[in-house]
Amino acid sequence: PRPANPFAGDVVVATHDEYYVGRFHWGATPRLFLDPEPVTRARGVAYELAAQTPAARRFLTWARYPAVDVEPGPGGSTLVRFTDVRYRAASRLGGPVVELPAGAIATSGD
Repeated sequence: PRPANPFAGDVVVATHDEYYVGRFHWGATPRLFLDPEPVTRARGVAYELAAQTPAARRFLTWARYPAVDVEPGPGGSTLVRFTDVRYRAASRLGGPVVELPAGAIATSGD
């Protein structure tokens, strides 16, 4: 629920592959609105490697809806940014950014 308004709040719908973020308001029509663009669930080689680091493990202990963004880093490295979908839209709370060395993903068997 939203502060001072028990009739409205934010929701996260989890499917096997994605999360859908939205809002509800019991007095509105429609009562539920989901954003059209889903967020892909955290998975893949980059996620698996980065999730082994201490900072990521600490973050993942409490993250209820983990998601990652994977992007190229300096010198051929890979940056893996961890977020929790509940806080992602407002950029209110970010998780750790793990830098995987160049070639780490290619040498892991994928």
